[in-house]
Amino acid sequence: MLPAAWGAAASLAVPFSAGSGAGGVYAVASCGAGFVFFGMVWCFLPRPVRAYVFAHELSHAVAGIICGAKIGRMKVSSSGGSVQVSKSNFFITLAPYFFPLYAAVLAAAAVATRLAAGELPFVPAWLFAAGFLWGFHVCFTFSALRTRQPDIEEYGKTLSWTFIFTANALLLAFSLSAAASMPLRATARAAVSASAEAYSAIWRACRGLAAEACASFR
Repeated sequence: MLPAAWGAAASLAVPFSAGSGAGGVYAVASCGAGFVFFGMVWCFLPRPVRAYVFAHELSHAVAGIICGAKIGRMKVSSSGGSVQVSKSNFFITLAPYFFPLYAAVLAAAAVATRLAAGELPFVPAWLFAAGFLWGFHVCFTFSALRTRQPDIEEYGKTLSWTFIFTANALLLAFSLSAAASMPLRATARAAVSASAEAYSAIWRACRGLAAEACASFR
């Protein structure tokens, strides 16, 4: 899983590459400005905890529906929340930590607007809002992971954290690439290539250690 995380991290560099062009750099900068703005909100203003709790529990519910689970009562408050799901699995449990719900809703609204109007008006504002909502997701997710979370402990911290980082990095890389109007295959190729190199390095290291161990027994 760690090589996949390395590949995901490497894919984040694609939207910032020279191939993105001036328009792509401007798009990424607009998203970045929104991200930084939320960082200022996080540091200096009351944090929208209830909004995060709602997104957290709704993400569990949406993931449950995708997996065919039945959804029951959902509770949301500034001190925490819960949702009744008839079954649980890795995807349902970790969904709130890797799926930026509000950013996804904004992206769906942007696609719908573009289909209805033929083009997306006020593009910088949409990109700024996307960065703001990604900032919301990243800040609250990082804050949540610093505390004891039964969701994380259910599958072990190492596996859960690695998967959460990998999924977030890939989603963010693809989102930025789409905003920069770059071919998504370039992002995918960067992720696969870096992951393959990491796996190869680990394989070579393991072979070397095995060879040394065999030689020591001779």
